[in-house]
Amino acid sequence: MHTKDKVNILMVDDQPAKADELRDHSFLTRGESDSRQFGKEALDHLLKTEIAVVLMDVCMPDVDGFELAAMIRQHPRFQKTAIILISAIHLTDLDSP
Repeated sequence: MHTKDKVNILMVDDQPAKADELRDHSFLTRGESDSRQFGKEALDHLLKTEIAVVLMDVCMPDVDGFELAAMIRQHPRFQKTAIILISAIHLTDLDSP
């Protein structure tokens, strides 16, 4: 694979095991991938690195995926960066039978 064919992918998930699982999928093997656990950490990393795609969890403790996507879009450099939001089911005691 040529260097120009590679893309850098940033995975943002508060559960490192989920980021590792995503990294194992074949569509992520075309370039370098890095993961961050928190929104602020991800934003700092974006400012220092060329990223083509951001895969992020919607439910995170410091800032949710929708808020982080809005912050990323506010920066002129990232207005066209692909962002894929990954949702999960958040169960509470009220959801138990």
